[in-house]
Amino acid sequence: IQSATVPGITIKGTSPIFFRIPVSAELTAAVRGGCYPHTPTVIHAHLPTIPRPAERWNEGMKPLDNRAIILSCFEAFKQFVN
Repeated sequence: IQSATVPGITIKGTSPIFFRIPVSAELTAAVRGGCYPHTPTVIHAHLPTIPRPAERWNEGMKPLDNRAIILSCFEAFKQFVN
């Protein structure tokens, strides 16, 4: 593998965090060899912007306004999956 971008999602409760993880040949070789790569890997994360950010972990997708925003992020994320 020369390089690829691996999409990822983590979910806490019903609130997702979206990730794009660049995987280079150097990172692959370092992982195989059990060591750290010389170049740092920068992972891009996106936390959907919701109306009540302080309540993110309590509310998640339960309120309809949050759900619409989060589901639109899932739709946009499809472009990174295939």
